[in-house]
Amino acid sequence: MFCFLTSSNLATGISACVLPFIPTAIIKAVLASYLGFIIRKRLPR
Repeated sequence: MFCFLTSSNLATGISACVLPFIPTAIIKAVLASYLGFIIRKRLPR
């Protein structure tokens, strides 16, 4: 939709709308995995 509204190409759309969110998504995935391991260790088996 961004490319259509701004008459830009796909590379510009990806760099403006997708790439800025990748670092925070990676950080969230790492933190969720870390917390998952901690919670799993504390749960009774």
